[in-house]
Amino acid sequence: MVLCVSTVRVWGGAPPPTPGSGGGGSVGAGDASGTPAEVELTDGWYWVRAVLDGPLSALLRRGWFGEGSKLLIVHAELAGDAQPAPPLEACKRACLKVHYNGCRRARWDAKLGFCAAAAHPSSGFHAPLAAVHASGGLVPCLTLMVTRVYPLLFRAEGGGGGGGVAVRAPLLPAAAEDRAMQAFVRRRTEVSVFV
Repeated sequence: MVLCVSTVRVWGGAPPPTPGSGGGGSVGAGDASGTPAEVELTDGWYWVRAVLDGPLSALLRRGWFGEGSKLLIVHAELAGDAQPAPPLEACKRACLKVHYNGCRRARWDAKLGFCAAAAHPSSGFHAPLAAVHASGGLVPCLTLMVTRVYPLLFRAEGGGGGGGVAVRAPLLPAAAEDRAMQAFVRRRTEVSVFV
């Protein structure tokens, strides 16, 4: 869903940034600590309180987003009273938990409200592995590239060295495994014919 930040209620343990001091878009491991920030999000009709996790609170303190910013949010959790209620009453009793990995800035002209294809790979929500934060919640879509495919290997077991010495089992390529399987079937057939 696409929601707009209408108010910043709690800055998350630090004073609000001064104009011109914000900027950085990356979050280091040390930035995730502190009190979580609390904001008010709106879809243009109704509002809801939202508690941001540590990395997202650090971005708010740095000025990466603020009042008036549109956020594309996926995998938010509903906290508080989860019972059905009229929207104007529910917004006072419940809040959203928004996580770093499930939140991106939306385009300035994005339509507010529910977005059915938010986590679809073509939506622009996919992220490289380097952009995923360990304490940032669920990852909706990940972009990976396979650089090398190794041949199938099998671990040969049996025979061991004895005497309590640990022997590492050799790894066999697929062709050697096929030859070993054919030899095993041949021996099993010979034994069954003999009996």
